[in-house]
Amino acid sequence: MNSTAHDPQPPVADPTAAEHWLAQGHAKLAAEDLDGALACYRRVLQRQPDCEEAQAASAIVLKLSGLDVMAKRAARAALAINPANPIALKVLARVQLDWGNADLARDLCDEVLARDPADADALIMRDQCRMEEIVLPVPERGEGPGYDAYVSLGDNCETGLQFRRIGYEESRFFRFTFNPFPQVLAVIRHDFGEVYERGNLRPHTDDMVCDTRFGVVFHSDLKSQLDPASGQRRFLSSYDFDEVYGRRDAPKVRHLVAKWRALTQSQQDVLYILKLNDDNRRALAQELLAVFRKKYPAHRATILCLQSVDPIEPDWGIPGLANRHMPCFAPFDNTHDADTAAWDRIFSEFPLRRRSARPARSGRSHL
Repeated sequence: MNSTAHDPQPPVADPTAAEHWLAQGHAKLAAEDLDGALACYRRVLQRQPDCEEAQAASAIVLKLSGLDVMAKRAARAALAINPANPIALKVLARVQLDWGNADLARDLCDEVLARDPADADALIMRDQCRMEEIVLPVPERGEGPGYDAYVSLGDNCETGLQFRRIGYEESRFFRFTFNPFPQVLAVIRHDFGEVYERGNLRPHTDDMVCDTRFGVVFHSDLKSQLDPASGQRRFLSSYDFDEVYGRRDAPKVRHLVAKWRALTQSQQDVLYILKLNDDNRRALAQELLAVFRKKYPAHRATILCLQSVDPIEPDWGIPGLANRHMPCFAPFDNTHDADTAAWDRIFSEFPLRRRSARPARSGRSHL
């Protein structure tokens, strides 16, 4: 007996049935029966998985149903069959635009318009692909002695955690980043331009990413893990990178950059806390102070340089720059393990002051 006689055979494509279900799907879509339309298109794809029209139509239905990740997958499936499919390109553009990725949406619209300059949908979406610049209110000075704000210049999370310990929870760009001094200096010198761009992000730890443009490491919702086969770290496949980047990470970073710009345009007295243990820490701190004076000439900034290597070094006596000794810094693998008594002395010597209740200016512009 032939052992293959009972082997299951692949279903034979029935073009007539596929065309029937495709037409039914289009009719249901026109009648706004999204569930019915999707069921019809899936019947087509069961018979003809490479049906470009059914994949693109499924992408439309999924997008209209609010299932953006699935719509993106269906659109990409259609584009794998025909990279020039205009419906799939426009669905993908709308998904990216709704996620906040205006640059990706613009590129997709341009692909459509390169073939059909009169495509009305692509023209409308192309016009919507503007990145709105966040402009936050310039904070007002407070009253009485002390500083209006503390700002961590990174290194690691120790300073930010000490702010949290005393109940100071003001979010800032460098507060919970990992970055050596040269990276901080480079970001400020470049006015945060091109920071945290999608193409420059690489997984660093399970919940941190590195911006390779500047070398700054951020806590992120772009989770990753080590690949046991290759030993390389990869972003997880359990979420859509573009969605998390566009809806969560990038807006947060843009907001923090806007806060930095508003603060440095203000007349507030701000204490910037910098941790340095380099041999040339005085020269490095002076270099940073020079950048502040050049970029923010009206800003009332004081840079406090903390170091743990020379307990008897006197104050440098440089206007706008102070230096103090800490017995030790928290280890990088346990930033909670800080010398809280030493930090309390810092906060006591350089105290915060009462904030003004006066209204601040606000505005918004477009790039």
